[in-house]
Amino acid sequence: MDLNDKTFDRLKFAKGVKIFEIGEAGLAAFVLLQGEVEIVGANAKGEMVTFTTVKRGEMFGELALMQPDAKRTATAIAKVDCEVMTIGRDKLVDKIDRSDQFIRYWIKYLTDRVVDLSKRVNK
Repeated sequence: MDLNDKTFDRLKFAKGVKIFEIGEAGLAAFVLLQGEVEIVGANAKGEMVTFTTVKRGEMFGELALMQPDAKRTATAIAKVDCEVMTIGRDKLVDKIDRSDQFIRYWIKYLTDRVVDLSKRVNK
């Protein structure tokens, strides 16, 4: 993905700010342009843990865009001052709809697999 693509909106978050929280509607995914973001949530014992730290150029928040009406399964917190590129559900759907039929099938297949595996892990 071109990190200089100006067709996507950009947002800045100060250190410690929650970018999104568990349970919120997933209306956008994000690509980290600058900074670091921690993805946190509850483990099997209910304790809050860091699942991963997102680095420059990586996407996060995409799981909630994989199904209609999906809710966030984790919380994203700016570890330092950050800038992100937002990828809204509508723009994503539009890009997928305009893609080749095989690519649409491939994305649907992979999405279904990720969602299924996520449900199994969270049981």
